Amino acid sequence: MVLMKTAVRIFKIIFISLLSVFLFTGCWDKVEPEERGFVTAMGIDKANSSLFNICVEVPSPEAFQEDSGGGEEKKEEGEESENSYTESYKGNSVWSAVKSIDGKIDRKLNFGQIKLCVFGEDILKDREMFKQAVDALERSKEVGRKVLICSAKEDAEEILKGYTGDRKTAGLFVTAFFNNNRKNTDITLKKSLQDMLVQLSSTGNTVLPIIGIDNGELYFSGMSVIKDYVLSGYAEEDIMKGYVIVKEDIMETDITTKLNGVEVPLKVTKKNTDIKFSEENNKVKCIINVDIEGSVEEYRNGAVPIGELEKAYKNTVSESIKNTFDFFKYNLNTDVFELQEYCRKKENDLYKKFGKDKLFDNMELSENINIVINGTGTIN
Repeated sequence: MVLMKTAVRIFKIIFISLLSVFLFTGCWDKVEPEERGFVTAMGIDKANSSLFNICVEVPSPEAFQEDSGGGEEKKEEGEESENSYTESYKGNSVWSAVKSIDGKIDRKLNFGQIKLCVFGEDILKDREMFKQAVDALERSKEVGRKVLICSAKEDAEEILKGYTGDRKTAGLFVTAFFNNNRKNTDITLKKSLQDMLVQLSSTGNTVLPIIGIDNGELYFSGMSVIKDYVLSGYAEEDIMKGYVIVKEDIMETDITTKLNGVEVPLKVTKKNTDIKFSEENNKVKCIINVDIEGSVEEYRNGAVPIGELEKAYKNTVSESIKNTFDFFKYNLNTDVFELQEYCRKKENDLYKKFGKDKLFDNMELSENINIVINGTGTIN
């Protein structure tokens, strides 16, 4: 019996020792973190009628540490991290091009940390190639649904390779921009891969923020309008304002109006949008109701004339929404507001009567704007 207990004890010691060896040494074929190339951004361009040009942005490990507030001291201007780079390659599919890049570098590409995907202008003009690229992103097991999607009026590769700002990579910059500006401004909007996939699957239409580059710095301005999976046109900043007011969360955004020759900003604290439909004179009447509350934080002319300002803001918001609707309908012939989908869900009989293809063409707009100023301040 004593010998049996001794043998069991020895067996346990040997088993635990062997288990520890496997746990602490890991598998021999494991790829160590420093041997992985963690992609922070990807650019998708059209090389020719059948080839994609894919550009990936891979920072050094120190870039992640510096971006989170730790790591080494900031490098001198113009000095690049030793292992930070962008690399591109052509292929007949998105992921075949990525595999070719893998064969050119000394680290295994990993898309688990990707922050940004930029579509170049030429790929957005090619319906089939854009569809193929979207499908590649949707089917990927590594690319997360929260990846930010942007468009460019040039090649996406130029955006990624041209960035030289303090955030080390374009992907880290765009993430920080939207994290620090959680609410949409009236010059851009935030679009995730998940948002884009949902809109494309339901209507074939979507809008993408435009990202540009100037002297190594990134900037946002306007949006690309996609109709039936192909670029329909661009909406610049003045058109974006109406879109953002109706579709997005605009709390903390300024709405500026002019009163007695002075521009007065209203800091939005609350917004609610409700869209209704009715039939009138054999037309579909779309009534967009917008309720906005906000605070006037700057006014140079003494006491704030609340009644006059509320009326001025109402006219400004109403005009912005109307101009945006008219631009989408008559210039781009694209239902960017997704009003047809709203009508299908809310007034299905009306939707069926006019039909999907003619509903937007037979739609007229009516704006009902309510502005309440709930706070004031003055500056001298």
